[in-house]
Amino acid sequence: MRIVVDANVFISALLKDSITRRILKLPAFQFYIPDHLLGELDEHIEEISHRSGLNFEEIRALIGGISREMIIVQTADYKHRLEDAKKLIADMDDVPFMALALALGKDVAIWSADKDFTKQKVVKIVSTGDLIRWLKERSFF
Repeated sequence: MRIVVDANVFISALLKDSITRRILKLPAFQFYIPDHLLGELDEHIEEISHRSGLNFEEIRALIGGISREMIIVQTADYKHRLEDAKKLIADMDDVPFMALALALGKDVAIWSADKDFTKQKVVKIVSTGDLIRWLKERSFF
């Protein structure tokens, strides 16, 4: 299954050693993120560090470890879908994730708990609970 990982999911994995972090390290899925997300995480590293209790070096190492398991897609590869994405989702911070999912085509989902994504019906949205159920059905857990 191909899944675009929303920023909030990635940040959740950084904040604590959780089921989200475990899922992101499983080979059961192909995870994708837009390239700008890594810069966005770096901009918020102080807040992430404060909330997680980890120092900057630990956060950067964790970001590197998690993102190594993902396919990082350059803006040039999904920019042709940005206008379509803007029509589907109101939050401009979420537009790159929607555009990336649209560019990837069929059989892709966005992993997010953000209700803004659920207002559209073009791209499938999955929750952490959905992924846990999928993994249990296939005996990953």
